[in-house]
Amino acid sequence: MMDTSCDMVKLCKDAEQQMPNDNIETSYIIGDEEYLPVKENFVDLVISCLGLHWTNDLPGAMIQCRLALKSDGLFLEAILSGETQKYFTTILFSACSLYVCSCLIAIVLLSS
Repeated sequence: MMDTSCDMVKLCKDAEQQMPNDNIETSYIIGDEEYLPVKENFVDLVISCLGLHWTNDLPGAMIQCRLALKSDGLFLEAILSGETQKYFTTILFSACSLYVCSCLIAIVLLSS
């Protein structure tokens, strides 16, 4: 779990301690989606819900997400659409073309 807010990270960490699950390992990171402080091939799942479209470098942020994923990892993203759908699709394929995507990418485009 990563957020730019220390308070949000603490809130999520506290909530997990109240409902522990021994089968799921969760890391808590204070960071920025412009620069993911995560090693390559380290995480099983990347979820971005209405966050990546605020970055200044969307292709770069998506590439970082891809690099952080393990080879069988999953990237889920929800992003605003409408007029920007064509732009987003272009960005997605340019980010994937730079690195061979062996991960499953599922994207939810929300009409604005």
